[in-house]
Amino acid sequence: MARLKEIFAKNLKANRNKYGLSQAKLAEKADISTHYVAMLELAHNFPTADILERLAAAMGIQVFELFFVSPSPREEVERLHLAVIEDIRNTIDTEIEKALEKHLTRLWANKENPNENAHNSGKRRQQINPRRKK
Repeated sequence: MARLKEIFAKNLKANRNKYGLSQAKLAEKADISTHYVAMLELAHNFPTADILERLAAAMGIQVFELFFVSPSPREEVERLHLAVIEDIRNTIDTEIEKALEKHLTRLWANKENPNENAHNSGKRRQQINPRRKK
């Protein structure tokens, strides 16, 4: 329970500051004492479900936000790193599939029309070396 109290205390204070509320103003809005808010923020006390709901409502947030554990900067960088690697892999896979599809389409076209392709390759040779006779 100690870890949960600490997470709650940290998030209570962070959200209170985020919304520009003093301990006294939060206490007034949640209909609890200022001393109790201070004890909650120091993780000396833990609120009931009713008080949790009143605190969250006073700050305009959901109750779960008072228990959210933010990832460390290192964890965030690692998560971002993995996301970038996954995105690169997906892009590479997509481009490889496109290239293979294009190549296979060309191969199938060559098998279906062998005379036309032989005729076209002769034209290409002629364009490269116009002096060459047929």
